[in-house]
Amino acid sequence: MRFLHTADWHLGRIFYGQYLTGDQAHVLEHQFFN
Repeated sequence: MRFLHTADWHLGRIFYGQYLTGDQAHVLEHQFFN
């Protein structure tokens, strides 16, 4: 059983002027749709 902890994802966050949504989408796709 996998435990999903979402508190630290900060979806849509901008980090040092860079959008993280592309990286987050990549990780989510590989975690749930692979």
